[in-house]
Amino acid sequence: MESKEFTELCNLWGYNSWQKGKLIDHWEKAGLSVKGILENRNRLNKQSTNIAVLGSVGKSTLIRILSSLLHNKNQNYYVTKVNDNWLPQLPLAVELALRSNAKLCVFECGVASKGDTTLMTSVVPADIVVYTEFTEVNLAQLGSLEGIVEEKIQFVLQHPEAKIISHIANQKQLQKRRLSCSFYGKEGSGAMLKYNIERITNKDTTIKISGKKSFEIKLGDIGIHLGDACCGAIASYLETGRELRDMENIYLSNYKNPRQRMQSIEQDGVRFIIDTANANKLSILNSLETLVLLDTDMPKNAVIGGIYGLGHEKGRIIKDTMNEICEKNLLGLETLHFVGRCFLKYQRQLSKLTKRVFFYKSDEDFKIGCNFSDYRGQIMLLRGPTKRGVNLSQLLKDYDSGSEETIPSELLK
Repeated sequence: MESKEFTELCNLWGYNSWQKGKLIDHWEKAGLSVKGILENRNRLNKQSTNIAVLGSVGKSTLIRILSSLLHNKNQNYYVTKVNDNWLPQLPLAVELALRSNAKLCVFECGVASKGDTTLMTSVVPADIVVYTEFTEVNLAQLGSLEGIVEEKIQFVLQHPEAKIISHIANQKQLQKRRLSCSFYGKEGSGAMLKYNIERITNKDTTIKISGKKSFEIKLGDIGIHLGDACCGAIASYLETGRELRDMENIYLSNYKNPRQRMQSIEQDGVRFIIDTANANKLSILNSLETLVLLDTDMPKNAVIGGIYGLGHEKGRIIKDTMNEICEKNLLGLETLHFVGRCFLKYQRQLSKLTKRVFFYKSDEDFKIGCNFSDYRGQIMLLRGPTKRGVNLSQLLKDYDSGSEETIPSELLK
C-alpha cells in the first residue's frame, strides 16, 4: 500500500475513545512517520521469520506458550506485549522487533473493527499466519461470524506466500475460500496435530500432543483453554523448520497465564482465578470447565459476569450461553454467583446447577451481597466483566490490572 492511501485510511480510523485522525499523532509521539512504518515492515520482512497470530480467542495465550517454548529452546525471538496487539500499538511493536535483532518475531494482531486488517497488513510482515478459533465476538463492530471471518481473512490475502496454520474449527470457512492450511485441534477432531488435556492440578496443566509422534507438555499454570493454545503454539514452532521427531516431554515451568486470563493469585486467604479480560461464550464455558476439572480438595466457587459487544445478536448469544451452561455438571461447585440483569431471565434454570446459586442485578449489588472473606481456604473464579469498562478484578484490593503495553515516549529513549 502506498503512503498516501495508508495515510488516508488511517485518518478515517476511529474506535471508541480514539477519535478519527488521532492514529498518526499517536505514532508520531514514538518518533514514527507513515513512511517509516511502511519501511519498517519491509526491513523486518528481510531481517526475521515473522509469525502473525489472528483469530477470536486464545491469541495471547498461544503467543505466551510459544514464547515459553522458544525460551526453553534458547531461541533468539521477540513477541508482542499483551496490549501491543492492535492497530495503534503494532507499529511500535514492529519497531521494537527491529531493534531486538531477533531471528523470529511473533505478533498478536487483534482486530477491533472493519478495516483494521487491511491496515495491519501494511504494518506487520508475515511468513506464517496462525488463526485461532473464530467465534462470535466484537459483533457490534463486525456484524456476524461471517463478517469476522471475512475481515480476518484479509490478512492472508495480502500475504499470499505465507503458510497458514489454523484451529480445526475454522476448517469450513477457510476451505470455502480455497485456502491451504495445516490444522490443529482436540483429539478426535481430524486435525493433523492434536491434543488432549491429561490433568489439571492446583499448579499446572499436562497436555498430550499427538501427530506422527506423541509427547507431553506440562505448563506451569492452569486452564482447559491451554490445550488449544499449546497445540497451536507447537504447530507454529514446527512450521519454523523444527521437526516433530525432535520433540520430547517438556516442562515449561516458566509459563504463566497472561494477566486477567485465568491468572491465579492469593489474597486474604482466598485463591482467586481471574479471567476478566474477555467476555464471550467460549471463554465462559472454558473457565467453568477448568474449575470442574481442577484436581483439588479446595472448595470451588464461580462468579459469572456479562457478555458485551454483541450488537443485535446479544439476546440470542446470551440464550445460547445459558443453555450450554445449564448442560454442564456443576454440582461439585460450592456456589455460583451471576452478576447482571441478563441472567435474571434464566434464574429458574440456573438455580438448579449447584447447591447455592445467587443473582445480582449489578456489580454494586454484588459488592454488597458477596463478602470474599467468607471464602477463605477456597477457590473463587472471577469470570468476565460486570459491565462495559468494569470487571470483577477491580473488586480485589491492590490488584494490578494495568495493561502491558509500550508507551510511545519509550521509543524516543
